[in-house]
Order: sequence, then C-alpha cells, then structure tokens
Amino acid sequence: MMNTPFFVARILWILILVFGISMAQTSEKGITGTYNVLDFGAVADGKTLDSPAIQAAIDACANTGGTVLLPPGSYLSGSLELKSGVNLHVSRGATLLGSTKIADYREYRPEIRSYNDIFLKHSLIYGEKLQDIAITGEGVIDGQGGAFVVTTKKKPDRYFNRPFIIRLVQCRNVRIENLTLQNSAMWMQQYLVCENLSIRGIRVYNHCNKNNDMIDIDGCRNVVMSDCFGDSDD
Repeated sequence: MMNTPFFVARILWILILVFGISMAQTSEKGITGTYNVLDFGAVADGKTLDSPAIQAAIDACANTGGTVLLPPGSYLSGSLELKSGVNLHVSRGATLLGSTKIADYREYRPEIRSYNDIFLKHSLIYGEKLQDIAITGEGVIDGQGGAFVVTTKKKPDRYFNRPFIIRLVQCRNVRIENLTLQNSAMWMQQYLVCENLSIRGIRVYNHCNKNNDMIDIDGCRNVVMSDCFGDSDD
C-alpha cells in the first residue's frame, strides 16, 4: 500500500524542482512582451523629437525580447539603433518620420568595411551584428528625404549628409514585413552580409532625391523577398 504522506511529499518536491527550473529560465531569458513607446515619453505629434523615447523602449525591450509598439500617430525621429530580439512594429495609422536635421542622426561605421563607408554614415534605423530582429507593421516609415539638398555634383561629396532609412550589417534572422517605406534622402534600405533575411509584403516609393534605390542586398545568404511593390529611381 502507498505511503500517502511520502507520496504527497514527493509530488511537492517535484513541483518545487520544476518551479525552480522555470524561474531560473525566466530569470536568464526574461519575459517577452510589448513596449509601447508612449509609455516611454513619446509624444507622437510629428513635431517633437521622439527618438529618445523610442530608443529607450528598444533598450528596455532588448532585456527581455519582444515588440516595441508605435501605435497610431506621427513620430519624428533621428537615428534609432535596433537591438537583438526586438521587433520594431509600426502600427497601421502610425508614421515614423525621419528628422530633417542631420544633427539628429548618429554616424555609424561598421566593423566590416566597404567603399560605401565613404558616404553611408547616417541611417534612420541601424543595426550591426544582431540576431532575431524585425521591423514590421502596416504603418509608414517616411524619411522626409526631400529636405536634404544635394549641393554639389562632385563625387563622392554629393553623397554626404543624406540619411538612409534602414541599414543592417552582419545580422541574422531578420524580418521586414508589410511596411510602406517612402521618401528616403538616399538609398531606402541596405542589408550587408546578413543571413536568413526575409522581406515580405513591403511597399516602397522613393523619388524625392538622388540615388533613390528601392533596396540594396549585398553579400547576404538565405534571402527570401516576396509580395513586394517598388516604385523608385533605381
């Protein structure tokens, strides 16, 4: 006959063990969640510079993994640095506006060097050596690139001080989905030496300045691009 107290004690011990392992995993990996940029101080009026608030949400999300949410509204932004495990989600009705002031953009020089380093210094969204990242949503990312005037025809000077919208370098497991991308001051998006890159359902309109490429995929592996529409100068 089974010893009831012993049986109950054994069950409790197993439950405590399982619970302890679960808590250890949670502590190590964090809990994925949604980080609304409004909770970090974003104003979403299209005039106030919201990049500090958006970046704070990205940094917080990077600790646990999850989604940084831009709900409906207009978010004026300088450079944003994406982090591993983060999905930057631009909701339907939301517009991420690139600042028209070059001072609001950081200069990035990736570890992997290329000729593009001469002029590829500024980006609205930048990431390097990241994994499991995404930029998604049915909203709009608008670089307001017409505000950046080409002041010289001399190469490579004519490329300077015009931000890209997206530049990802040496990243793995990347998703770009369902967005409308428009009005970059230069190339719309560049993916350099990335792996497992999925680009689906995006719409690109890029005619507001010079060198308005739709997309540049360079040295990447395992790339799927489907269901996309592009209307651009290059």
